Amino acid sequence: MANALRSRPGRPSGRRALAAAVVLLLAAAFTPPGEHVLGLCHRLLDFYAGVFCLVALSVTVMAGLAATDRLVLLVRHRVLLQAAHRSTASAAVVFLGCHVVVKVMEAHAGVLDVVLPFLASKHTAVIGLGTLSGYGLAAAAWTGAIRGRFADFAHPWVWRVVHSCAYLAWPMAIVHGLTSGRSAATWVTVSYVVCVLLVGAGLLVRLSVTWGRRLRTTPKAQTTGSLPRIPAEIPPPVQRRTVREPVQVAPLTTVRPAGPPVAPRAAPPVAPRRRKAFETVSDDEYWAVLRGEDLR
Repeated sequence: MANALRSRPGRPSGRRALAAAVVLLLAAAFTPPGEHVLGLCHRLLDFYAGVFCLVALSVTVMAGLAATDRLVLLVRHRVLLQAAHRSTASAAVVFLGCHVVVKVMEAHAGVLDVVLPFLASKHTAVIGLGTLSGYGLAAAAWTGAIRGRFADFAHPWVWRVVHSCAYLAWPMAIVHGLTSGRSAATWVTVSYVVCVLLVGAGLLVRLSVTWGRRLRTTPKAQTTGSLPRIPAEIPPPVQRRTVREPVQVAPLTTVRPAGPPVAPRAAPPVAPRRRKAFETVSDDEYWAVLRGEDLR
């Protein structure tokens, strides 16, 4: 923690050292040796800034295509290719800026031609293609720099579409480099052709891998050969009862365990019926009793 706090005050001193170095270089440029070195740098950038930009862009496209491979390359190889992809993209942007500044300083193109395509007085179509390729390279570099912000975006395909502008900027830059200005040297033309072949091969490999992955994940449609065979005899359909029928339940019978035979019980004797006293009395005697007469 103490070391980190001590290193913070050193940042302004580093910036001051860098500013002092720039001021010294500018001051040295006005000296005769400085003017000679500055002329050599200007001539180098005039002849090769565009070439270096196109070569760096070609390497960027090839490294980006190769970094997506999951069949041959390991994880560490893909990480190295992604680092090379970003480094060459940064170099391409730097050389593009140098190329534009040098051509505007030499009056080969106007400031308006850098912003709006197809407005140049000479080589209108070729310079317009160069402007469009510059826009494509800038869009690809911008999306690559802020790729992390697209991670939580609702539509991740937007990043792929915008970043794919490099595929459109690259062929336009090749046409611009071969047809604008002076005729290209033989080694430059050969390098362009080699870059085109390598990028085309990498693009075909990537498309084949992507298409094969989609075919493996998409369910295959059944054809007549994959359908199950129908048996010769079709069993009759099973009829299901739609109405619930009453179920007949057999009466329950008590089953007694087997044992010795039981003798039937004898019926009790019936006692003779006794007649009541008034049933043995005649009618005359009955009425005489009621009247209180004595029949004796």
